[in-house]
Amino acid sequence: MPGDTPRDGDSECNGSRSGVSRREFLRTSGVAAATVVGGTSTASAATNDGTEAYWDAQPEHVTVSFDRAAIEAYQPRLLWDRYDVADPISYTALYAESPEWDTDVVAGFHEYAQQEGATAQDSHAGDHEPSYVFINSDTGDVQRVVYSGYHWFQASVTRDQIRLVQNDAGGENPVLRRVPPWNHHLPTASGIDRTGRAFPVESMLDSLDAWLVNGMSGSLRVDQPLNPWKMLNAHDWWQDDAMSTIEIWMQQLYVQFGFGNVPNPGETGWSE
Repeated sequence: MPGDTPRDGDSECNGSRSGVSRREFLRTSGVAAATVVGGTSTASAATNDGTEAYWDAQPEHVTVSFDRAAIEAYQPRLLWDRYDVADPISYTALYAESPEWDTDVVAGFHEYAQQEGATAQDSHAGDHEPSYVFINSDTGDVQRVVYSGYHWFQASVTRDQIRLVQNDAGGENPVLRRVPPWNHHLPTASGIDRTGRAFPVESMLDSLDAWLVNGMSGSLRVDQPLNPWKMLNAHDWWQDDAMSTIEIWMQQLYVQFGFGNVPNPGETGWSE
């Protein structure tokens, strides 16, 4: 499937691409990346505080950057229908490229002050909900959106299954529906004429270490978000054995019966 597979016969970091990539096009428009981190370097003053493993998991062929223009051109827009819930604290993201893949990725998380779930087991202070936008490196078209269903469960839709808003930068912003009180996502159908809201972009390269030190290093997959293509086939964003038995049971229950606007497997892009 286009955008979901590595480039055939192109395994070197300096492999050539045909045409001009979307990010190169944005750069020629006068906006350059603020920070670029290649797979052989690090933007982190990583020590033994749990952060180093995440930076080490960035493959040598992957380059990540905080390219504000490129991120804003593809960041998800959010909509929701309740007025008693707070806006996200931030949208924090990076832009990932690799000559081994035919897609670039805007990998971001919307951060919330808290999640008030149905029980104590799915309620907690601080909440980070991921959404990754996979973009054809040559054409600039959104190919796929991978996002958090309930409790970091991986869900995925192709471009024809989600509303895309064209913008003046030449990009496409997918529209995701936020599901209070859990804050996970559902896609907005392509035929629904709603544009949602975009929130100011912050740098994942500047924020990741603090998130990890403040507790996320015990939960988040070590290869995320610095190797976002892994999430095309992953079941969720959790480390192995990070969820308790009751959390696993609740996740399965919510997905199976559709509680809290969570769809059944196979509907609206949920991973099987």
